[in-house]
Amino acid sequence: VKKDQQITRPLQKILPKLPAKQDQEIRWVERQEQKIRQAGEYDNVYLYPGEVYIAERPTIVWTLLGSCIAVVLYNKRLRLGAICHAQLPQERFRDGTGHTPCIHPCYKNTPDPKRFKYATCSIRYLYEQFTARGVTSDEITVKLFGGASVLEGIPETINVGNENIRVARQVLQEYNLRIVRKD
Repeated sequence: VKKDQQITRPLQKILPKLPAKQDQEIRWVERQEQKIRQAGEYDNVYLYPGEVYIAERPTIVWTLLGSCIAVVLYNKRLRLGAICHAQLPQERFRDGTGHTPCIHPCYKNTPDPKRFKYATCSIRYLYEQFTARGVTSDEITVKLFGGASVLEGIPETINVGNENIRVARQVLQEYNLRIVRKD
């Protein structure tokens, strides 16, 4: 048995057992990767929680989400894409009366190591990067992913994933950005 066959045979036993939707998603990802490879060189980036990435060339970005969210912005005219991996909805500052919502632009006032872990800071930063390049709101397509409820027994009212999605939608709406796909 050749080395390739040793790997393939166990996969053939597993793949037919995958639910149809998962199998379709895996095959879709494989087709997209193949299209990008055929188009030429591309960057391959793993995005960690609390990071943003802006690309001006074809790029495959990988990340893992639970209650975190990823917001993807794209402008067809400039072929400009960006993604953030936000862990929390927004930073809150103490003002003597308790916590207050983060101030805009929060990414400029938040210490570097943690500024992009917040959905508000990340989305605002990405949007400003697009507008600095002359892109208007109606030229930006947005995709929103993640925001899962990963802890059982937690009331929906304090679910971090739900709050991440709610705040992301709120910020996107402030900029008149339309979500074209969400998952």
